[in-house]
Amino acid sequence: MASAGATWPAFWLNLGWALAVVPALIVGTRLDGMRGTAIAHAGVAVLVAIPLAMWALHRSRVRLAPIGPALLRPLLAGGLAAATCLAVAGMAGTSPFVKLATAGLASLLVYAAVALPRAVLRQVGGRAGALIPARAR
Repeated sequence: MASAGATWPAFWLNLGWALAVVPALIVGTRLDGMRGTAIAHAGVAVLVAIPLAMWALHRSRVRLAPIGPALLRPLLAGGLAAATCLAVAGMAGTSPFVKLATAGLASLLVYAAVALPRAVLRQVGGRAGALIPARAR
């Protein structure tokens, strides 16, 4: 928005976000510690920041309709990655490091496989293959 010269909508977006998130974080932290902080932050993002961003983009004359179809694959990939993360973490034993490493890697691979276009995956695969010495292939 700033690069389009729409500094006032960007200012109001940031001010609204700050005015909502600071008290929400204080209350969330006092009620439930780190978990409460995360819940408060996510709640303000969904309930305040997203509507303010949509308003600011509208005021900046940015059309939002073309964005919807472009979000389908990343949203599907995020849901599948979250399900994969939960499933793998449940099977990864008791070590927090092992859970983090295995669930994180598995969900990253699922997200990349679904969200990235096939041409990008082929390009990444080609570059990865070039890193492996010819003798090892």
